Amino acid sequence: MNTISDVVVAEVGERQTWLVGAFIGSEDRTSEFVSESRWEVVNPTDKDQAMLNAMRPGDRIAIKSSFVQRHDLPFDNRNLPVSVLRIKARGVIRRVSDTQLLVDWQEFPEPRDWYLYTYRATIWLLSDDEQAEHLKRFIFEDEPQDLQYFLSRPYWMDRFRSDDQLVPPPDKAGYDWIPFFEAMADALAEWSQRRPELVTIVSRIRKESGHGTWHDMNSDGTTGPLADIDPFTVMNIFNFGPTGWKKRQEIAQRLATAVGLDLQAPAHFEGVPITHPQNAWLFKWAKDRDDDAIDNLWSIAHAGLAWADARGDLEKRAAFAEALKASLPQSNWTLATGLYRARPMHFCPMDTNTRAKLPSLLGVLKAPHPQDSSAVDWYMDVLDRLHVYTATPGSEFASIPELSDAAWAEGVASKVEADEVFEDDGEDTPIAAGGNETDEPPEPPRPYTVDDIVKDGCFVPRAEIEQMLEVLSRGKNLILQGAPGTGKTWLAKRLGWAMTGHRPTSSVQVVQFHPNTSYEDFIRGYRPVTSDDGAAGLKLVDGPFLRLADRAHQKGEQAFTMVIEEINRGNPARALGEMLTLLEPGQRNKSEAMRLTYHRDTDNRGIWLPPNLYVIGTMNIADRSLALVDLALRRRFAFRTLRPQFNGLWRQWVLERTGDSSVVNAVGAAATTLNNEISADPALGPQFVIGHSYFTPAAVVPDPQEWFHEQVDWSIRPLLHEYWFDRPERADEAADALKNAWPRVQE
Repeated sequence: MNTISDVVVAEVGERQTWLVGAFIGSEDRTSEFVSESRWEVVNPTDKDQAMLNAMRPGDRIAIKSSFVQRHDLPFDNRNLPVSVLRIKARGVIRRVSDTQLLVDWQEFPEPRDWYLYTYRATIWLLSDDEQAEHLKRFIFEDEPQDLQYFLSRPYWMDRFRSDDQLVPPPDKAGYDWIPFFEAMADALAEWSQRRPELVTIVSRIRKESGHGTWHDMNSDGTTGPLADIDPFTVMNIFNFGPTGWKKRQEIAQRLATAVGLDLQAPAHFEGVPITHPQNAWLFKWAKDRDDDAIDNLWSIAHAGLAWADARGDLEKRAAFAEALKASLPQSNWTLATGLYRARPMHFCPMDTNTRAKLPSLLGVLKAPHPQDSSAVDWYMDVLDRLHVYTATPGSEFASIPELSDAAWAEGVASKVEADEVFEDDGEDTPIAAGGNETDEPPEPPRPYTVDDIVKDGCFVPRAEIEQMLEVLSRGKNLILQGAPGTGKTWLAKRLGWAMTGHRPTSSVQVVQFHPNTSYEDFIRGYRPVTSDDGAAGLKLVDGPFLRLADRAHQKGEQAFTMVIEEINRGNPARALGEMLTLLEPGQRNKSEAMRLTYHRDTDNRGIWLPPNLYVIGTMNIADRSLALVDLALRRRFAFRTLRPQFNGLWRQWVLERTGDSSVVNAVGAAATTLNNEISADPALGPQFVIGHSYFTPAAVVPDPQEWFHEQVDWSIRPLLHEYWFDRPERADEAADALKNAWPRVQE
């Protein structure tokens, strides 16, 4: 195969190099992108859009995918997970427009695999450093990867290879660090009344290891040696990055000897999240921390060990939860990492990498901020679900350390762009010595208003959007109904963002009803659990609606919105239960509280819904299989019918993506004619019209005419055959009439 430089020459002198993904959902669209000379990203984040805006004609680009591999590798990986980048195609950007690129692609006959230095995000701009230059030559000049170079870099050298300059660690024997870590936690727990001695020990070990003394800052602005410490911070001293395994082992052994632990320190630390030295403490400066902050950390350590060693003891579970409430807001999610190190088979670390895996793995919501009042309940729920998950035969991970180990590997895959790689990127490490919160969301929220709804591509007139928001604000509950393709769910989410005032936001939750959706799924019900001895049982668990209502109660000044897709596909009255009454605007106060079918012990006076909780449902009124909406539900919701919008906003949007105003007008007129025919049909009617989404490209298309004809043949024609199932010839006539609005030019 020729190198890319043999095929194309960039039009600019300083061209950038981009690596992009080709998966949309679970579908790999590499071949489609290559054959159509394009690439696109669907629903880009602000970060994605900023990177798209930075792309220029002449830039080099390649399609990649990222994954983790353990076997059949070209080097000895000691059976540890390795991050892999698979390069499928390469090319040069010819045109950039909004969310789409036109590209001269070359597809590799066989994909090429690259190891270690990888990145998992959809778009990766390669830097100009030495490692990135190796990757560029691999992709565009067909050079083989210099594995020796990468295996000699920090972390990879320590993790994957032996070297003459290093003492090789012994062969890995499972997670053999666990007994040492657990014994260390037990030993440190005995030092709660000897904390000044413990501070002295830590200071001495740090000095012997070539580190400086920790200093604290007092309320008067003076500084002095650290005078108090907690057991989690103590265990951090042999879990710093970037520290090789040998150094960690030496420090751990010194600490073990000092606290009276007669045990050999481990040589392997797979599955142990590491801590950046600048974020070593689980407490703030003395001038900023509460008087009982360090006492609380000792309390949670004792409570955690007690519960982990007697998991079925409900009193110890409750004591742990109370201790966690006192400590978590001060210590950030790294407290969970400290607990995990103390009892790795019981507690789950909350470093960035592990936390990112939990929603898809366990079906939980994204982790709340540690200062959120729901954080403790969320974490307890994660522990319960993980206990069941790891005990279930066939689960991907049979233990929490295995999960943490895999998360580390994926974290490297998503972060390696510099010489040093940390398993924790600082978002969830202990609070920095300066006391700054570091739990940043991956995408910062930005203001969101009606203007943004219009800019995003809403063709509903602005005045109508404002009216919807006004009705929702006053009545609390709104249903958007309409024919297929009218943008119901799309608009529902944006109305929620506008109510909150920013996006992205966890204040807007989306669920979808189906015929089997029950009260137990949506509000509260029993879920299967497994006890320590393997016995199966049931536990009452809050559903998504009740959890969102709790958050709305806790943050009364902030709007929260539940979007229920296809609310009439299930049985709303069955799924909502007593919430059907509590939804009414006039019932949104404490005096109207009702007892839940499955009540909670903490809700002695019942449940009521706060006025800052909004519900938006969507309904497809063309689905003959769906039942009519219950009158009781209809009385509690305002209804707005969304209709196809082939107006000026739609024409402008399509014109920007096709470039032909006469054709846009012809297609809009043909679609309107078809909808008029459908509306006039006694067997169908206005509820069966075809929405504008079918005629709206999300991005620039290389061949707009080809795109339009495919839309008609693959999306609209089958729908028309379903409508006119007893008259297929009429369906074909209508579809052909649409295509004739933009006839192919015969060559």
